[in-house]
Amino acid sequence: MASSSSIPSRLEHLVLSNPGSAHMHLSWLRAFPLIPILKSLEFAPPRRNDDAWAPVGVYLQHAGEGLRSLKVGLIYPQTLKEQILQYAPNLENLAFRVENPAELLEVLQSLNESHVWIAIEVRVDGPPVGDDPIPWNTLDTLLAEPQFLTLKRFVLDLDSQHSRGPTITPHTRLLMPLANARGILS
Repeated sequence: MASSSSIPSRLEHLVLSNPGSAHMHLSWLRAFPLIPILKSLEFAPPRRNDDAWAPVGVYLQHAGEGLRSLKVGLIYPQTLKEQILQYAPNLENLAFRVENPAELLEVLQSLNESHVWIAIEVRVDGPPVGDDPIPWNTLDTLLAEPQFLTLKRFVLDLDSQHSRGPTITPHTRLLMPLANARGILS
C-alpha cells in the first residue's frame, strides 16, 4: 500500500497529460489511506468504454465534493451525468470537448441547477456543416436557463484542430443577444 508521505499533503491541482491514463492515476490516488481531495483536475479521459471510466467515477465518489474545476478531453453526455456530475456537486468550472454541435447542446442540457456554474469552456471538434454549424438561437436560449444564471464566462471553440480562428466574433454576439447582454461570451 502507498505511503501517505509519497504524495504532497496539500495537493489541490492535478494535470494528467498522458491521454487515457487518468483511470490508472486516479486508481493510484485512491490507494492512499487519505484520498487527496482535489480542487482542480485536468485529464484526457478514455473513449466511450464505460469500464475505463469506472475508476474516474469511483475516485469522484470518494473525493468529488471538493472538486471545483474539471477540464476533460472528449466527453459524452451520459458519461458526464453518470460519472461526474452526481459525484462532484460543487463543480463550478467545466471545460470539455464534444464531437459535434448536437452533442454540445446535449451536454449543456445535462448540466443541472444544483451546480453553480461560473465558467464553461467547450471545444467542438466535428466538421462544420454549412456556414453555421451551431444552432446559435438554441444555444443562446439554453444559456439563459436557470442553471446558467450564475455563469460568468462561456468560451466556445469550433474545430480548433483546423485553426478556424475565434468563434465568439462580433457576428456571433449578434446571434446570441441574451448571452452577449450578460457579458459572458469570451
